[in-house]
Amino acid sequence: MNHKDLIKENKLLKKSSKTWERKFHSVTKQNNSLRHELYQTHQAALANEWMVKYAKEIFNLLPGNMYWKDRNCAHLGCNNNLAKICKLKSPKDIIGKTNHDLYQKNIADKITAIDQKVMKSNKALVIEEIGIDANGNLATYLTCKTPLRNTQGKVIGLLGTSLNITDRKKTGARK
Repeated sequence: MNHKDLIKENKLLKKSSKTWERKFHSVTKQNNSLRHELYQTHQAALANEWMVKYAKEIFNLLPGNMYWKDRNCAHLGCNNNLAKICKLKSPKDIIGKTNHDLYQKNIADKITAIDQKVMKSNKALVIEEIGIDANGNLATYLTCKTPLRNTQGKVIGLLGTSLNITDRKKTGARK
């Protein structure tokens, strides 16, 4: 190779090197951007996981029963109190079960009718209703049922909370 060819090749190598350097910096910049985006996504996932964990803990610390159902009155979840009353090993075991899977027919029919009324009317309802306690005895509950809505405002289920007021009712009846 002669001197002119070496100079020409050196210029080509420099040009190629600059092109590769630009590409490297571009890729590095994109990589840093993706790394930052991945970090933010990871942080958001951790925050969401934390919220779900503590929401479950809060549900289980609340007095009484808490449950949520879909539009067909199938359970989507509950707290430990209701799982215990329903003789389930875990609140997860209630998922997909209806009132008829959990209670005697006459009680299940009444609860389901009220659930459907709340979802159809799209209005919260506070009532006294009959259910069972953890020992299988009939109990009176003060219950609040509220429609659950999606982001468009359409009713997609209901949220219920129930407090056993059987002893209070008996005490009040004696006075």
